[in-house]
Amino acid sequence: MPSSRAYGFGPFTLKRHERSLHRGGEPIPLGERATDLLLALVENGARVVSKNDLMARAWPDTVIDESTLRFHIASLRKALGDDSTQSRYIVNVSGRGYCFVAAVERFSALPAPGSMAMGTSMTTSTPMPPAVRAARLIGRDAALADLERRLRERRFVSIVAAGGMGKSTIAFALAEKLRRDFPDGVAVLDVSVIVDESQVAPTLAHQLGLVYAAGGAAEALCRWFQHRQALVLLDNCETQVEACALLAKAILQHAPGVHLLTTSREALRVLGEWVLQLKPLTCPPRPPLASHPLLPSYRLSADEARSFSAVELALSLASAARPGFAPSEAELQLLCELVRRLDGMPLAIELTLAQLASLDLDGIVSQLDEKLLLGRGPVDGVIDRHRTLKALLDWSYERLTGDEQAVLRRLSVCNGPFTLAAAEAVAADHALTEDQVTRAVMGLGAKSLLTIDGGGHGITYRQLDSTRAYATHRLGDGPEGRQARVQQCVYLHDLMLRAERQRSRMSLADWMAEFGPANNDMRACIAWAFGAHGDLIRGIRLVAASIGFAHQMTLAGEYGGHVRRALGALPRLSRPEPELELRLLEGLSLLDILSRGVSREMTTTQARMLSLATQLGNERLIIQALNSHFVTRFFGEGDYPAAAAVQSEISGIAAQSSDAAEYEPLLERLQLQALHGLGRHEAARRPLESRLLDPRPRQRMRPPFPVDMTVMTRMLLVRIHWLQGRADDALDLVADLRFMAERDVRFALANACAWSICPLHLWCGDESRAIAAIDEMHRQAALLDIPFVAAWACAFDRARAVRFGTPRRLPDGPAEMREATARGVVAELLGTVHFSLVTPALREGLRRGTLGWATPEILRAVGETRLLEGDVAGARAAFVQARRVARQHGALAWELRAATSLARLHLRDAQPSSARSVLEPVLARFEQGWRTADVLEAQALLDLQDVH
Repeated sequence: MPSSRAYGFGPFTLKRHERSLHRGGEPIPLGERATDLLLALVENGARVVSKNDLMARAWPDTVIDESTLRFHIASLRKALGDDSTQSRYIVNVSGRGYCFVAAVERFSALPAPGSMAMGTSMTTSTPMPPAVRAARLIGRDAALADLERRLRERRFVSIVAAGGMGKSTIAFALAEKLRRDFPDGVAVLDVSVIVDESQVAPTLAHQLGLVYAAGGAAEALCRWFQHRQALVLLDNCETQVEACALLAKAILQHAPGVHLLTTSREALRVLGEWVLQLKPLTCPPRPPLASHPLLPSYRLSADEARSFSAVELALSLASAARPGFAPSEAELQLLCELVRRLDGMPLAIELTLAQLASLDLDGIVSQLDEKLLLGRGPVDGVIDRHRTLKALLDWSYERLTGDEQAVLRRLSVCNGPFTLAAAEAVAADHALTEDQVTRAVMGLGAKSLLTIDGGGHGITYRQLDSTRAYATHRLGDGPEGRQARVQQCVYLHDLMLRAERQRSRMSLADWMAEFGPANNDMRACIAWAFGAHGDLIRGIRLVAASIGFAHQMTLAGEYGGHVRRALGALPRLSRPEPELELRLLEGLSLLDILSRGVSREMTTTQARMLSLATQLGNERLIIQALNSHFVTRFFGEGDYPAAAAVQSEISGIAAQSSDAAEYEPLLERLQLQALHGLGRHEAARRPLESRLLDPRPRQRMRPPFPVDMTVMTRMLLVRIHWLQGRADDALDLVADLRFMAERDVRFALANACAWSICPLHLWCGDESRAIAAIDEMHRQAALLDIPFVAAWACAFDRARAVRFGTPRRLPDGPAEMREATARGVVAELLGTVHFSLVTPALREGLRRGTLGWATPEILRAVGETRLLEGDVAGARAAFVQARRVARQHGALAWELRAATSLARLHLRDAQPSSARSVLEPVLARFEQGWRTADVLEAQALLDLQDVH
């Protein structure tokens, strides 16, 4: 291999000859041993490298134990895992070694620093809009400096001015300038795209990735911001003044580290608000009445003209519209007159000079009739500058072609950025072809009536809020407006179906970038469709099609209301719609999972789903309904035989399907979960480990599964490794599990902590790591605002306190949430932490034979309870049965616990030889995990027997 060889993977470059690792050109410090290990893994590609080979490579002349290797592998993972990409790098292969699984590119010469693809950064900030053009900040230096000083001194600053004055421009510039002052980021909300005041807080909560119970968006935001230092920018508040004021007041009251910046045409009138009235740009004075502005008697020099910020902006925009523009003296005077007539309004100047590509200055100024601009007479309640902007838009509108006018009107139904495909879908009709719409969009962009953003995910267009308000007024509520909204509903319905299909084929980041921007239009369409003049059936269909979209966008709180409204509206339709009802019920089931966890109450909904699916005779719908049944039986009730029966029924239906391959990902997941749930750990482990090493992308699960199979694979393996007596392998896999969970949907990390990471540390007797996992659950509960995640954290903290005899750190939540942890998977996990936590529901499950994987440990716990009650014979029988079932399951960890309890009972009866004969053979089968609490306790018992 050439000594100059270098390797690229993710954002990293590994230089072999320099023995150095770089990320985007920045060096990553690694020790000598870690570098040796990384080179060995990378050079072997996707092949497994044994532990012995790795130790020989990094420590050729030294004898070390595996704990040293694990320490250096963990350090190496940390160095790679600190990068927030969606790649994974090193995985542990139980009993074999380690494998480097990321795609590796080999170079004979090193790439330029930063030339490799960089991962996207996961931050708490919402996206900032495209960079502000420098020209738009001309004349705003003093205002920007004043705002910067005020926002540092105060917590709430509002920029107030008429439309077109540049409020948003200066606000974004200020936010960008102060970004580093706020370590938790800048959250931006464009209020102008929100059609319902009740959606102001939910929209911001969604942008921050929060999941919350219905109606609880404001409370979720306050909790999320409570301990953060962030800037919240609410733009265009004039459209929802009261809702913005309430939200601002709540944030100011509950989040002392948050500063607020708002733009509006009127102040919010909240205590503590400091208001800056943004003035027009400075303009040359009007000439004396006796002279004409174009006569030689009144001319400004070039330097005098440029001293006025409005003229400076005009010159910059003129140069942009006509490259190489160098005004003559006469043209300079025309520019002075133009900005005077436009009152120094930046937007008006920009819209007007956009015409310079097709008209000369003289023609533009001659069309700016003073009487037209200022209106044909006074209008009560409307200030001159607002009339000026309307008149300017009237003037711009009248200069458009008929096609451009129609497209401008129809596109006003789009509440945010839209693609050309969306424009064609909304604006085209029998009289206006898609090609004509495309040409009209291009023309509107050239005339500054549409803004164009050519970001990394394709070109999008958008109307400024003033332009959209004007176009909406022009569109009205007549036939043209209704047709545009109907066509938008149809387009969004098809987009939602495509989003659901694509979710299995795209990364989460790419999927969010492509489909996430549709959310504002979805809100507006649903509100219109269910309104007095809307289209009810299209609204119901749109809600039904958007369930998967809402799940991926973590909009359970908001869409729950939409689903219930749609279900309530079904009887008003002219005919029954069983397939729509089924889809909506599935959405309601998903909502319950995200808001309350898996509950028994879901069974009623699921029974109706199955009845409808059977009535329709649609195998796909039947499988979906049975899928929901499986989730309830497995996670909500912990009835593993019943869950396995559902899984078997699904497999039978899928096997007879002509589209059997479509169901393979679902069948794989259900089968592996069912095998583990029944205690058949070895049968589940082998395909799980094979899957871990398979680099092929797998189809993502659709709802109601909350996490992807890449995460579920690791969650199952962590548990199975521990149960089979491989505690070190389980601990090695935790870092990889966390790495993948952090890159899946937000709920994945909380799920991984509750289902695998926290139980593992509690089973191993590592209180500090258990506390870290509990704290992570608690943090995720606050971040996502999901009550049952908080209940998980409290329940595990209660178990930790009992297990280690230490004080509680978290108080119990509401009674109904504590009751929810007394059944199902969580109750089983708690019961395996300490015998005193076994609930009546678990005892009933033991009696009915539904417990599955937890049966040996719950049996042992029952024996410990009987021993405390003085029933020695009953305790002995329970311990013997626990040991027998554990051996049947291949659960060496449970078998050791049962043997330890039985040996302790023999010692109590002064039978040390019997104790040794019970415990020693089980302990001898352990090849790792010597520092875990159970192994240490068993070894201590053997040492005690030696004393006897």
